[in-house]
Amino acid sequence: MVEQEILVSTPDGKLDTFVCHPDEEGPHPIVVIYMDAPGIRDELREMASRLASVGYVVALPNLYYRIGREGHYGYDFAKIRSDDAHQKRMHECRLSLTNATIVSDTESLLPALRAPIFKCSRTSFLIWSATILLYTRMKDIYFCYINPYTCYVIDKSYE
Repeated sequence: MVEQEILVSTPDGKLDTFVCHPDEEGPHPIVVIYMDAPGIRDELREMASRLASVGYVVALPNLYYRIGREGHYGYDFAKIRSDDAHQKRMHECRLSLTNATIVSDTESLLPALRAPIFKCSRTSFLIWSATILLYTRMKDIYFCYINPYTCYVIDKSYE
């Protein structure tokens, strides 16, 4: 398996994205995992790696890239439960996201993931947390909604 960081050009700057994919020839479906409020962390990277190990190209974009590179948002993840200032800053970062910016980022990200190096198929899956509601008109997209208790797969008829 290959793990790497890529920079994707968007209308708002460079979107740093953790990507992992199988070594084997594809095509492989794309999975995009959207971080939750605390941001990218080891458990999300591990989730991405597990999915890639069974045949997916998995991207974990830093949706807070407009604020800073991964981990440089003005709060310490280890302190968000014990320090009100860090928790407040995390929520400020979360509130900086909108459906429009996430859709725009995704529209920039998917073509980058379909580059020949990643050996992708046309089918993509978007996975997001309960804090994000994503609407898009992109073709060949299947939506997954996840939270700790449920998982739904919604096909294109959802549109």
